[in-house]
Amino acid sequence: MRGPAGHEPARTPWGTLWAKIVASFASASERAGAGTFRLAQDLQCRLNGCHVNELEDVLGLPITRFVDQHVRSLLTWDLLVFFHRHPESVLDTEGLATRLGRRVEELQPEVNELCRDRVLECSGGLVRYRPDAEMRETVESFVSACQERGRRLALIALVLHKIKPHDE
Repeated sequence: MRGPAGHEPARTPWGTLWAKIVASFASASERAGAGTFRLAQDLQCRLNGCHVNELEDVLGLPITRFVDQHVRSLLTWDLLVFFHRHPESVLDTEGLATRLGRRVEELQPEVNELCRDRVLECSGGLVRYRPDAEMRETVESFVSACQERGRRLALIALVLHKIKPHDE
């Protein structure tokens, strides 16, 4: 099996991670049935460079679109889960960075984007979770998908593919 841009999985950390995700799906597919098996095939296809959208079958169109539109990185993922689990939190960026174990410099662009997307509200140097009802429901679905192993792996694949689509 070849990784992104034709690399052998063992030669690059990116390929190794993809290989682990696919291997995990392959073993899970034997236990979970056809839907997960199709997902494993999709990931293998992504490793080989072809473009398919079967992850949408596993995650559903709303979550797939949400990831495409709002989840820029694994840090964004962390922010969404944090604020979903602590919806009443009101923190400055430094406090949020401390809670997430991140640096302010890497956190700030992600917070700014989520504020621009109206998932978070930034005011007076403070950040809070203030999505509208529809967005809140979509974040709930996203976080719920994170709890299910097969769907979580599909989400990881989507986010990693978005971060580094073809290792060009």
